[in-house]
Order: sequence, then structure tokens, then C-alpha cells
Amino acid sequence: MSNAWNEEFAVRFRRHEAELRHLYLNLYQGDEQAYSYFTEMLYRAWEARPEGLKRMDRERESRGQWYKGHSLVGMLM
Repeated sequence: MSNAWNEEFAVRFRRHEAELRHLYLNLYQGDEQAYSYFTEMLYRAWEARPEGLKRMDRERESRGQWYKGHSLVGMLM
């Protein structure tokens, strides 16, 4: 984790880092360099995220398990 990260991102990242790190390193055979690149890529994507979406993220996070509601439909291909 970089010390230069925005505090809001850093706090949210720390909350989920142990699980993310475990899953990523398990999937990519413990490649720490790739994990470091991945986390910096996540931060750059967060920085580029429009403020309106960041506000929506904050609001959703305050509702806990918002993603388990019945008002969303998701798909992965």
C-alpha cells in the first residue's frame, strides 16, 4: 500500500486488503510484484472515478450489504 494514496481510498482498501491479498497471491502464485502493480492500478482507477460515483460509493458503503438487495441485476461474461 502506498503512503501517497488518498486517505479515503486507503481506509477502504485496508478494510479489505487481507482478503484481497490472500486471494490475489493464491491465484497468481505469490507474485508480490504483480500484486503491487494491481493495487496501484486499483488506486489509479479510483482516482479517475467521477465524483458522483464516489459519492454513490460512500452512500452504498454506509448501507452495509447494499449489493445483496433485490434492486440490482448483475452479469459476468
